[in-house]
Order: sequence, then C-alpha cells, then structure tokens
Amino acid sequence: MAVNLRWVALAVAVVTAAVLVIPLTVEGGAFAIVALGVPVVLCAVPVVTASTRHSTAIIWVVAAVLMAWALLMGVGLGWALLPGAFAEVMAAAWQSGSRRLQT
Repeated sequence: MAVNLRWVALAVAVVTAAVLVIPLTVEGGAFAIVALGVPVVLCAVPVVTASTRHSTAIIWVVAAVLMAWALLMGVGLGWALLPGAFAEVMAAAWQSGSRRLQT
C-alpha cells in the first residue's frame, strides 16, 4: 500500500505542477518553476528509493520537507501542494507500521 501511496503523491504533484505552471509563471517568473518543481522531485525520491533498506527514513524525511514546503508557500500555492504532502505522510506512516509489524 505504501508503494501505491508514493505513486499517488507523485501523480498529485505532477498534476498540480502541470495545472499551475502557466498561470504562476506569468505572475512569478522562474521562481514558479522552482516552486512547482521541488515537490515533483521530492515525490519522485521515495519512488526511486523504494527498494533500499533506508526507504522508511527517506520517505519520512521527504514527507516532512514536502509538508514544510507546502506550508512555506503559504496561502497561494501551498494549498495546492498539501494533497501530495498528505499522501506522502500517509505513505510514510503506512510503511512504518507495516515494517514494525513484520519484525
């Protein structure tokens, strides 16, 4: 299930970036591309590192940074990034719980 939630978080980040890139680039310039690109790259990291033994720590760090980025972006862009951040936090919690039950 955590793997599916990782892909959901990545999909939400990509769709959010695709929808908001044009209007935000007109208003904010190059910063909009960075502001939308950071969540996409962050959500891709747990997908790529899913099979490593440090994947639980990686996904928690990514979830915390993604949540902080969404809150840092504030009322404007930040609200659009929160669904992906919540999906990443849910994936981290799910993976931590399943690893704890296996040991």
